[in-house]
Amino acid sequence: HEYYVTDVDLSSLETVGGNLYFRYLYDVTELDLPELTSVGGTFYLYNLYDLEDLDIGALETVGGNIQSEYMYYLQDFSAPSLTEVGGQIYIYGLYEVSSFDFSSLVDVGSSVYLYYNYSAESADFSSLETVGGDLYLYYFGYDGDSDIDVEFPALTDVDGRLNLYRTGYYADYTTLSFPVLESTESTYAEYVGYYAYEVDIDL
Repeated sequence: HEYYVTDVDLSSLETVGGNLYFRYLYDVTELDLPELTSVGGTFYLYNLYDLEDLDIGALETVGGNIQSEYMYYLQDFSAPSLTEVGGQIYIYGLYEVSSFDFSSLVDVGSSVYLYYNYSAESADFSSLETVGGDLYLYYFGYDGDSDIDVEFPALTDVDGRLNLYRTGYYADYTTLSFPVLESTESTYAEYVGYYAYEVDIDL
């Protein structure tokens, strides 16, 4: 461990024309990008095992993908200023994250995949209108002992598949809402809120 990077200081970084990758930074606990507003390519966070705090609160646009995998101690994934993602959102194995904030996001050019985020309780996609590919909530909030609330009040079109699999599997109450959704390629829901006292799916 003595050779691992422990600190990353990019606190003045505002724009990246291409890709921005952070990978295998096992001992980094904080990643602060408070001035970052745009990434022209892919924004990739991978195997940041000890990361506890992530600040991307000013990020507005990502031209490629947002991809985040295997961060075991992060509890909040918040991108409240993000309005557009040209590619896909792929978030896998953020096991302790309880909430996701994409509250300003309007358009995703490709797919949204939220996979194996076991402790998740909520995801704010309150402004999202279109998804250019698939929308998967897969083992989202699987662990239970809480209420699961995921609402897409502005979403009208999913060009690919809508897949809700084992979301809120052990939760007490599970709410999934898509009140204005007009079209998908296909819709699949299985074991949603399987052990819940109450399940409410609004399609």
